[in-house]
Amino acid sequence: MDRGKWAATIPVTMVLVAVTVASAQTKQELHFKVHHKASISVVNQYGPISVKPSANKEVTVTAILHSDKVEIDQHQSGNRINLVSHLLPGADADSGRVDYELLVPASANVTLHSATGPLHAEKLHGDVILEGNTANVDVRDLNSGHIHVKR
Repeated sequence: MDRGKWAATIPVTMVLVAVTVASAQTKQELHFKVHHKASISVVNQYGPISVKPSANKEVTVTAILHSDKVEIDQHQSGNRINLVSHLLPGADADSGRVDYELLVPASANVTLHSATGPLHAEKLHGDVILEGNTANVDVRDLNSGHIHVKR
């Protein structure tokens, strides 16, 4: 293949790779009704978790799954919500990544765990536990609750 044809195929190949990567992502939105002092737990092996206050008594979870090698296991029991990124066979740090954004009542107690993070929580009034092996932790404007950071 001569140089001109080779140079012309590079942009096409890059576009095809970008489309393939973008199409492999899946966005899920989950909603849970809760009451005062809800407890929310998120365990995510690979990827960030961000939590901010909502204006109502509902937990809204937006999750972006980066492949079909990971699923979200969800369970609600009364005022307690558990979310776990469930890795399927063959998952690695890229294909097992899930990006979580949560809106929770400001009074909620929140536990976040990510091996690689980052973890972000802001403007909450309940207890917050942040656990991460190598995760960066960012906490802003929390009050009236306890903050625990575990590594």
